[in-house]
Amino acid sequence: MKHYKHSNVRRSFALLHRIDPLFFPYAILNGILQSLINFFPVIVLAQVINRITEQRDFNSIIIIALAGVIGIWIIAVLQALVEKEVNVRSQNISYSFETLVSRTTMSMEYAQIESDETKKMQSQIKADRSWGSGFFGVTAKTQQIIQQLTSIIVATIILIPLLIESAANSNWYLFGTILLMLVLSVVISRFFDRFYSKRESAEMRDMTQAETNSRFHSMTEGSHAISYRDIKEILICGAISLIAPSVEKENEIIHKHALRLSKLNFIGGLMKGGSSGLLLGLSYCMAMFCTYTGKIAAGNIVQYAQALYQLSVGVSSFLQTKTELKVDTDRLASTLDYLDMDMPRAAVGSIKPQTMKEIEFRDVSFTYPGSDHPAINGLNVKINVGRKTAIVGLNGSGKTTLIKLLCRLYCPDQGSILLDGVDIWNYDEAIYRDLLAVVFQDYSLFSFSVGSVVASSETYDADRVEDALNRAGMGKWIRSLGKGLDTILYREYENDGVDISGGEAQKIAIARAIYKDASLVILDEPTAALDPQAEYDTYTRLADLIGMKGVIYISHRLTSCKFCDEIIVVDNGHVIERGTHSQLLSHNGRYAQMWNTQAQYYKVE
Repeated sequence: MKHYKHSNVRRSFALLHRIDPLFFPYAILNGILQSLINFFPVIVLAQVINRITEQRDFNSIIIIALAGVIGIWIIAVLQALVEKEVNVRSQNISYSFETLVSRTTMSMEYAQIESDETKKMQSQIKADRSWGSGFFGVTAKTQQIIQQLTSIIVATIILIPLLIESAANSNWYLFGTILLMLVLSVVISRFFDRFYSKRESAEMRDMTQAETNSRFHSMTEGSHAISYRDIKEILICGAISLIAPSVEKENEIIHKHALRLSKLNFIGGLMKGGSSGLLLGLSYCMAMFCTYTGKIAAGNIVQYAQALYQLSVGVSSFLQTKTELKVDTDRLASTLDYLDMDMPRAAVGSIKPQTMKEIEFRDVSFTYPGSDHPAINGLNVKINVGRKTAIVGLNGSGKTTLIKLLCRLYCPDQGSILLDGVDIWNYDEAIYRDLLAVVFQDYSLFSFSVGSVVASSETYDADRVEDALNRAGMGKWIRSLGKGLDTILYREYENDGVDISGGEAQKIAIARAIYKDASLVILDEPTAALDPQAEYDTYTRLADLIGMKGVIYISHRLTSCKFCDEIIVVDNGHVIERGTHSQLLSHNGRYAQMWNTQAQYYKVE
């Protein structure tokens, strides 16, 4: 475990340098300037006091004092500028780190994102970052370590003349005193590590596990294990008496760990303050003794006492901060592992598809990770891309899985999917996906302007966007808005944003597919949020919506089938029927049974 923590520290430093190569140089410069601010005034004061006690010329004393004041001012200004730069870079590093986590997620294969292992790591990452300051805390402690190291170096340089003189005069007690204070510093830091840091780390791990195990804690923390949308269910079902005791019990466990951490932080601060006061007192006692015995000038009491104190407390603080840094990087271990995770991507080719004429599923089988039952098993079917094809079946029959495989979100376990006789995984990924416009059943609309959402880009052709919205039945709606295409969807980030109904959102998703102008349009339950009348109206305007492009409809509602050239009926991952609407009705098979069951809902009054 110890090696693992050290490894996390190295990984964190390497990531810091990768995000901002200039962070360490600026942090080192800031540490040097901070040390000069701590020591330079004391050195100037020592020289002034020495000249006063030696009754030197008053003008020389004034010159040294003025030079010291100017020097202190210059160092302070430079340090303030550099410290501001370091703080800005620290903030940017923290934001860049969070962005890097998001980009890592977006760069994964869809199947990798959906895996249980990835979901478990994502859950752990949320818990890891729920307490403390995350990667920003790592950058802050890195700065502290650099400042402490520079302080130790500068203090050692200041003490060197005194050590040389003491060695020349065989005053070994001075060496013994310095060694004693350093040993005391190490003992204090080790005691701090054992009593505080290890307990803090263990307490944090326990609280992280409690948060991970909690079903309800994140409801008030923003990640919505129970979403605010579920509150209506709780109220209507009267489930408060069911849920409230669990909420209280889980929060009580988490808060108990938080209280222990607060107590540990108080004790740790008390230990730090007490040990620093002890070392400061010993430093001045040593300096005054040296002055009394005539080893140093009176003015140098402050200079050498400060140097001795900074050396001993710097060593103690460095060891303590180093331990705290291990705790922080240990908490970030899941995130670092996530960023370093080997993301296997299926081998893809570079062939550029020219047209889309025929799609063939050849003996395709696929089972979702963690499932024992195949979603598709030995599927064989050919689809004419230039026609309007409906794929229907009951829920769980494999319809949506078929489309996810076609979109290369998953790779088949067996068999192959061919486009014009070539395996789709041999095509260039970006170009292949440009051929497809898909409206998934669980589509997402983002909180951007309507124009950007439809075009999936900040820059877009306004006329094309308006045409797509018109064809999707949202033309009147967009014209009623004061900002038109610049209107922001939802009010999550803009007060003047607009909230929309499920049916309106589905039409905008269809408009997005229309705008893409792809060779094949795939609509997965495209009218699920519409009532039967609106659904019927949508399909009667099919030509206006899609034009002459090929279309694949995925649905368990059969209104679309009357308007399609061919219908493919899927059951339990197999094709059991195919033909036109009239042909399948005459066969009196599964499709006819489904149609007769649903037909009563599609009669237009």
